Amino acid sequence: MRLSGPEGRLASRVLAAAGLPRDPDIRRITLGKSGDLVVRSGPAFLKIAGAGTGARQRLRQEADALAWLSGRVQVPALLWSGEVSGRMALVTSALPGRPLSDVAPQEAEAALAEGARALAALHALSLEGCPGDGSVEALLAEGRRAAAEGRVDADDFHPDHQGWTPEQLIAAIAADPPPESAPVPTHGDACLPNLVWSRETGIGFVDVGRLGPGDPWRDFALFLRSAERNHPGVDAAGLLTRTLPGWRHDARRDFGFRRLDELA
Repeated sequence: MRLSGPEGRLASRVLAAAGLPRDPDIRRITLGKSGDLVVRSGPAFLKIAGAGTGARQRLRQEADALAWLSGRVQVPALLWSGEVSGRMALVTSALPGRPLSDVAPQEAEAALAEGARALAALHALSLEGCPGDGSVEALLAEGRRAAAEGRVDADDFHPDHQGWTPEQLIAAIAADPPPESAPVPTHGDACLPNLVWSRETGIGFVDVGRLGPGDPWRDFALFLRSAERNHPGVDAAGLLTRTLPGWRHDARRDFGFRRLDELA
């Protein structure tokens, strides 16, 4: 969707601040539900924080995550970050390829296997200096803040939790949290649209603002859920078992981390 009006002018100011040329064909990216304004301008992506200090902080966290991940795994280059008209913004390069959610059915198994290996490589990195916090305690605390600020969409809950309030879901998770193993670097939102695949360059990660030390099932649960939605013909759990040595499905962790993500 071509961007115009106040949002188009704001995006043009961000381009100017980043030293990039004005783009008359700048386009909104409709994928995602963060509330941020995300647009594409040629080879660059602009992410402009929505209203509130929480949105600004999330983009600062994403800038920190991109800086830490750069040179460790494939992520977009951070071209510029700062404030424009009181809004925090990031400008990043585009990665080659397409999201795993959009690959053709005949390519899905091979692409998902590469995605699984990329997640395992991320999880194998040293934790030294890794920003963020993906522990269950931190995720629950953030869920409580989001609920108090009205940022949890109960209408989007899984059918098992339809009719629940955010507070009821928080109480249920607190009473039966998913077990945690030793923390590793986790993406935090490892759904298929956030893993970009190219035959030439492999897997790159985008939307990394929720990076943080946590249990690896924080990523596997969302990867599997997204694979079920986007590629229902693929046995994603079986694929991970065949692809990752020693990997086994853990139903309790899978369920628990999917529930936690409903508060994000």
